[in-house]
Amino acid sequence: MLLTDYAHEASASSDGGANQVYSERDWNPVGGEGLCAERQGDRYKASKVAIERAAWKFMEDSDRGFELVTICPAAIFRPTVRSVGSSGELSESNTHFWNVFIGGYGVWGSPKKQTVWTYVDVRDCARAYFLALDASGVGGRRFVVSAGRWNYGLWTKISRERLPEMEKRVPEDELEVNLGDEEDRGDMYTDAYDMDST
Repeated sequence: MLLTDYAHEASASSDGGANQVYSERDWNPVGGEGLCAERQGDRYKASKVAIERAAWKFMEDSDRGFELVTICPAAIFRPTVRSVGSSGELSESNTHFWNVFIGGYGVWGSPKKQTVWTYVDVRDCARAYFLALDASGVGGRRFVVSAGRWNYGLWTKISRERLPEMEKRVPEDELEVNLGDEEDRGDMYTDAYDMDST
């Protein structure tokens, strides 16, 4: 079992592959030169692609008596399982939430500049991992794991409505967001990619 991530599928372009729907059949086109890219995000994607391709090459070139399965999750979010003394102790995913609460949008600076659009709960990712580990006939396959799309604008709207005491700290939403079904959320996902995990 190899736990990878969405970077294998998502485009190397700065917009993350606007309006694309990625699946386990897709590979990020970034090559080895991406490992020396100027942007940290591009280097990260290139390293993930290189690692998985090396794993598949290893399996192709050897007879080890076992099979390879890769799990490619979207951005993994999780509940905090212990008390933290400072924001520096937060996980990467919880840092995204924290940035909204302190009046910012982290590395993107604005929800309109967001480039990571899909997510999965860590518990669902673990479930997929163990299901694949125990299933027969899945050797040699890649599995995308995603619960759908997310957006900083949606987090902002929910935060301001459900935590009124935080309203002065949480930035006003820059996007029109309807809290109904995803299809009804206005332009919130315009130019955003998605992942097909069926």
